Amino acid sequence: MNWKNRGDRLARLKESDEFTRYFMPVAYLIGVVGIGVVVFEWVGKVEGGAWSKDMVAIGGVFAVFPVLMFLFRLTRGHYSKRLKD
Repeated sequence: MNWKNRGDRLARLKESDEFTRYFMPVAYLIGVVGIGVVVFEWVGKVEGGAWSKDMVAIGGVFAVFPVLMFLFRLTRGHYSKRLKD
């Protein structure tokens, strides 16, 4: 990205705003669902049942999804001070 080009900065600023409004709430919801799946499987295991390793893996991936989205946004420069200048 060319930080000196105003058009590029405005496009990236719009992208950052769209991520904040639309994608991040969905990512947080997916993360909460993932944590819920892991907790549900853990409670089932504590009560004496067997847990599905597949469901724990899926829940773990879903739970980490907001972190992955944050890292993606960080690499795209959404949190850069130069973007607001």
